[in-house]
Amino acid sequence: MAGAAGHEMSMSRIPFFRYLYVAESAEQARRDTREAMEWTQDMIQWRGTFSSGSEVYQRLDDFRRTRTSPPTSYEHIAEHRAFFGTPVDVVDKIRALQAAGMEQFGCNFAFGGMPHEQVMRSMELFAKEVMPKLQPEATTIDGSLSR
Repeated sequence: MAGAAGHEMSMSRIPFFRYLYVAESAEQARRDTREAMEWTQDMIQWRGTFSSGSEVYQRLDDFRRTRTSPPTSYEHIAEHRAFFGTPVDVVDKIRALQAAGMEQFGCNFAFGGMPHEQVMRSMELFAKEVMPKLQPEATTIDGSLSR
């Protein structure tokens, strides 16, 4: 697929990263991530305005009042730059990457000051309900992936 898109490097060699959060329901995943992701997007946009130094001596609220363009919306991030959802949702999204030739996947579980307990619960669900579905031993005798 990479060659058809004009890329010289195999897609399997390009690391692919996403914000990731696993919850018992898609609605819970959205509720738990919205505020943290919006803060993260504000920080990314704000930090892009500094040509030297950092935000240490500035105030984010001042930037928010004076910025000239809106941050990337939560909806866009959730749809195109993050894997937020149930274990089944996340398995499906990672399998789609695998089908497209991606072999190196990394994720950011903790972002935007999300409470530690929520991060740990998401990581626990990922370890127990997502990772086993992506392991080679999750393959059936006929070679198809088991669910």
